[in-house]
Amino acid sequence: APRGRGGSYRGGRGNQLVQGVPQTAPQQINKRLRYFVALFDYDPTTMSPNPDACEIELPFSEGDTIK
Repeated sequence: APRGRGGSYRGGRGNQLVQGVPQTAPQQINKRLRYFVALFDYDPTTMSPNPDACEIELPFSEGDTIK
């Protein structure tokens, strides 16, 4: 019999489907804490093209750590 990756293939690395149900909930996939370091200053009131930037965007300065 051929040994291809047909519908019954269950190999892989963890996030495999078993009868159409994911083993890892979508909310848990990206729970890893991430840090970013600002490479430049950003002031949304003067730099953003978005009209509601003051309400939805955060200002930061070069070197700030963003979590």
